[in-house]
Amino acid sequence: MEDLNPIAAKGAQKIAEAQRRFYEPRIEKLVQIGATRELAEYLVGLEIRVAQLEQGPPTNW
Repeated sequence: MEDLNPIAAKGAQKIAEAQRRFYEPRIEKLVQIGATRELAEYLVGLEIRVAQLEQGPPTNW
């Protein structure tokens, strides 16, 4: 199935890349202290989600 909204997909990709660059040092630090790469990425993903939840629900709901 073709992407129905390529502009939104491109925007989401740019956000994901920016988050990866921003959080990569945190992931690397977790890997250095013994976590697997997958676990480190999962933990950082949880940190991101918690931060989003702390900000409250989106205002456009």
